[in-house]
Amino acid sequence: MVRINDRGPFVAGRDLDLSEAAATVLGLRVSGTALVNCRVLLPEEVAAYGLPGAGPQAKAPALPPQALQGSSCRIQVASFRDGANARATQDRLRLSGIPSVLEQARAYTRVVIPSVPAAQVEALRERLRSLGYRDLQLVWTK
Repeated sequence: MVRINDRGPFVAGRDLDLSEAAATVLGLRVSGTALVNCRVLLPEEVAAYGLPGAGPQAKAPALPPQALQGSSCRIQVASFRDGANARATQDRLRLSGIPSVLEQARAYTRVVIPSVPAAQVEALRERLRSLGYRDLQLVWTK
C-alpha cells in the first residue's frame, strides 16, 4: 500500500511514479517499472491497517504558540508539477467555498491560502482534512 502525493504521468507510458523508498520496499527499484492494480481506499479501510495518522479519528498536530499571539498563517494545500492538477485543486477548493491562489516555484505550481487569521486556522485545517488534504504546510507570520 502506498500513498499517492502527486499525480502524473511524468514519463510517457507511465500512470504512476513511486518514491525511491516505496519502490525499494515493493521490490521495484531494480526493474524500475511494473504493471500494478490500483484501488483507492476509504479512510476507514486505511485505519484498519493500523497506519499512524490514518482514518477519520486522526488529529492534526497542535498549533504552535504563535497562533495564540494574533498572527496569521499561510497554508500550502498542495504542490504539483502539472499546472492543470493545481488548477483542478484550486477549482475544487473554490467550489467548497475556500479561496486560494496559485504560486509558481520553479517546476512546481503550489495551491496556497495566503493569509488565514490565527483564530480561523484550526477550523480551516479540519475542513481541508475532511476534503482529503492532509499534508498541509503552515507558515506563521506576524
